Amino acid sequence: MLDAMTRPSSPARLLFVPVAVAYLVLVARPGDAPSIIDWLVIAGSIVAALGGGRWPLPATVLQAALLIVAEYADPGTAVGLKIMASLALFELAARRSAALTSVGALAVAAAYATHAAQTFPDGALGWLYRIAAVVATPVLIGAVLKTAVRRAADAADRAADAERQRVLAEHAVRRAERAAIARELHDLVAHHVSSMLIRVGAARHAMPDRDPRLAAVLDDVYASASSALADLRALLVVLRDPTLAHQDPGPLLLAAGELPSAIGQAVATANATGLVVEARVDDEVRALDPVRRIAVLRMVQEGLANAARHAGPAARVALEVRLRGGTASVSIRDFGANAPAVAGPGGGQGLIGLRERIELAGGSLTAGPDGAGWLLAARLPPGGRAVASVT
Repeated sequence: MLDAMTRPSSPARLLFVPVAVAYLVLVARPGDAPSIIDWLVIAGSIVAALGGGRWPLPATVLQAALLIVAEYADPGTAVGLKIMASLALFELAARRSAALTSVGALAVAAAYATHAAQTFPDGALGWLYRIAAVVATPVLIGAVLKTAVRRAADAADRAADAERQRVLAEHAVRRAERAAIARELHDLVAHHVSSMLIRVGAARHAMPDRDPRLAAVLDDVYASASSALADLRALLVVLRDPTLAHQDPGPLLLAAGELPSAIGQAVATANATGLVVEARVDDEVRALDPVRRIAVLRMVQEGLANAARHAGPAARVALEVRLRGGTASVSIRDFGANAPAVAGPGGGQGLIGLRERIELAGGSLTAGPDGAGWLLAARLPPGGRAVASVT
């Protein structure tokens, strides 16, 4: 409320104008025309009241001086000037220091003391009581209000500091978790993948006269291990660098415009395992944002791997990746087993992780039986809300 009163154009402060004029015409001079001095005194009091929010000490001193003029020129207007002086003193106490408030209080007290014998004929005690009531009361009320406002501001600052500390602590916990995950990935997973890569490379060079079919398998394993190790290293960069934790990790794993070629590589890898993949990929998907870009690629990779595990290596799979109206849709449908399925690791964790990734990207996921086969489908709208279901 005080902040609103300090604005020069505040409607609340402009109310002083009609109130002061009404007092002069209806109360101070009922039935008589106000004199020029009356109008000048009231005008000066209004000006002081309008500027009191920004300059409370000069306004208080001016109100006290006008009170002295009113006491000499026309005691009928002095009552209203006393009220204005008390209001100015209240605002001074609420907005300024105790030293400045003391200066204003002395000025108002001096104005009240003018013509004390005529104004307060009931003796010194009555005069002192009236001075204390009219000067000390607005000072005390203003000081209480200032203390309350200051305490509220301090409480708000403490709450803001507590919230900042909570956020910092939460970020520290997350950094520690990322560091622990990065250590585990580096010491365990990356170590085993590196060891596998070295051994496959050694096997390729140790058998110069190997069967071409075995050579193709070894080359494929070597390429897959190299790609997995590169992805792990990129993931370690994200986990270890706190500044990258709040950025999109997509560009570290899949650059803009590379999605169609990356899907083509995943299809080629699946075909090399014996799957018969019929792929239809819109070239427009290269314009997807990084989050949906990596989500689409991981879904294609996981869906083709699931088809190989559950429908068998010779199964026929239809893959579609579309972009319509900004919404990306992915469907991977197999048509049942044409050969015995190949058991592999996973235990259902791949589908759980895929569902979480699609949800984080703001999309919806559907997975379930489709005729003799299985259908895995997802929709990824721009800025869509996460909705996932597994049937």
